[in-house]
Order: sequence, then structure tokens, then C-alpha cells
Amino acid sequence: MATKATSRFGSLLLPLRGYRFVVNRDKRFDPTPFLLRDSSVVSEDQRALRLTEIDLDTVSFETCLKPGEEAITGEEKYRRHIAAGHVLADAQIGLMLYQEEGQKTLEYLYRNGIHDFELLGTRLMYSREDCDRVCILGLFRDIDRWHWEYFFLDYLPYRQRPSLVLAGV
Repeated sequence: MATKATSRFGSLLLPLRGYRFVVNRDKRFDPTPFLLRDSSVVSEDQRALRLTEIDLDTVSFETCLKPGEEAITGEEKYRRHIAAGHVLADAQIGLMLYQEEGQKTLEYLYRNGIHDFELLGTRLMYSREDCDRVCILGLFRDIDRWHWEYFFLDYLPYRQRPSLVLAGV
């Protein structure tokens, strides 16, 4: 069975038959290297945290946009995912994908039309002297490699980016 991926480019069929990805849960995710000082985890999708192996036949990439919508805030997107019962990939899953030798899973996704995605299963507090804002991490592919980025959930323009959604546990 092929995986249905929904992104701003439309639906894609990704033949990921039988590939399983291992997620190391020995250590908790540390946001400090991504958001600098005083960052912390606000919340995590507990269902995703129970996963130590992901069957890529069961993942999807969802925007939660309604017909005619071009963008929504990250907070609204998060609410829609929760209302739909989606299991949201956490930042540790993103870290394991990023650190995988040769980034073979990420490169496979890129070759099949997935250029970027969010990890809404881990919400982080970005703290600075002048403000505290909730954000999430995501991965995107530029010309030759994958990179990390963070998004403030109250910001609008980036909301067309799909979220990595896992099968229910």
C-alpha cells in the first residue's frame, strides 16, 4: 500500500513499502542547540513519544487547510490536527531523520515531492529578553541538503507547509 502525502503541491503517492525507521528514545529532546539559550519544551504529543519505530507506510503530510484557504496560523493548524485526532511527529523524530546516515529517508521524501515539513508534536518556548513565544521546529531542503528551522505558531505565512503525521498508536 502506498502512502498518501498531502502538501501544497497536492497529493503524492510515496511507495515506502516495508521501510521502518527507528527512533532512539534514550534521551529527551534538547531544544537548546536549535533555539539557543533559555528554550524549553512546552508540550509534546505523548502518543508520538511512545513510538520507537515508525512504519513509513503509515505516515502522511497534512496542511489542515480547508478548501480555498491559502494559509492559517500555526495555532489554528495545531487545533485542527488535534481535532482530527492526528498523532503529530515530535522533534526527536525529526532529529533522528536529520542524523540518519546519508539522510536517506529525508532524501527519499525530497525525491518524491516533500521539500519541507513541520514537527508539530513538540511545542517549544523561545525565550528572549523582550518576549517569550511558542514555536515548533521543521525541516526543509534547499539546493543540496536539509536544514532545521523554527516557526512561531502565531505567524501566518509559513502555514502552507505540511506537518508530518503518524498513524495512531
